[in-house]
Amino acid sequence: MLDWTYPNELFPTEVRATAVGVATSVSRVGAAVGTYLLPLSLTGLGTGPTMLVAAGVTAVGLLVCVLWAEETRGTALGAANGAPAGRASQAGPQAVPVR
Repeated sequence: MLDWTYPNELFPTEVRATAVGVATSVSRVGAAVGTYLLPLSLTGLGTGPTMLVAAGVTAVGLLVCVLWAEETRGTALGAANGAPAGRASQAGPQAVPVR
């Protein structure tokens, strides 16, 4: 879900479609890698260590988001993507922020 919503809020209209495509592609590659690595990890490491590794990856993702992800709640679309005031109005109607 966030691979579609977040890039739409962060990138200017000119590159928005490319940003969504890149985010979707990366998420699909991650899903495919996880699909093939999980059975190998369960066989090689066991259930407990595999779940600890998964929890560690999730914790790193949370830390990265907390430290570096821009909060866009309550921000107009033009302001969230850093577009100048005149450019934001040319991009069309402002989207309602996701809550």
